[in-house]
Amino acid sequence: MSPSKDSRAYRWWYFQQILSIATGLATFNFLVSNNNKIYPSIERLGKLVRQGVNRVFSESGILSVTTGADSLFLTHFPSYERKLLRAEDLQENNKELQLKFYLSLMTKDHFFLPGHFGSTSYSHKESDILQLIESVTDILNE
Repeated sequence: MSPSKDSRAYRWWYFQQILSIATGLATFNFLVSNNNKIYPSIERLGKLVRQGVNRVFSESGILSVTTGADSLFLTHFPSYERKLLRAEDLQENNKELQLKFYLSLMTKDHFFLPGHFGSTSYSHKESDILQLIESVTDILNE
């Protein structure tokens, strides 16, 4: 429900609507005109995260799998080794270890909500991803 049209609140509300539309349109235009650079970049970085984190855990002997597609990633700690084929397969995820992992990442300045996907963005560089992978290595060595 919008405020009454003769109030200061209405003028502010109306300005916010215009600002939101202008911002959305500018973002849309940027994405359309740069899609050949943006999407391959964030997909490549997402793949780098998944492969790097999986490699570090594999080398440490800790059972884990980092899932995701394109720019998305999420590390799981299955209770037993098997190929993950469906989302239901993750119900046996060790949530305590997952929480500990994500809280440990926060101490290294990598902020992800435990149990929620992380994502790369166009502002990320390969060095950011390598730093994340290095932080995972540091956490496992502590």
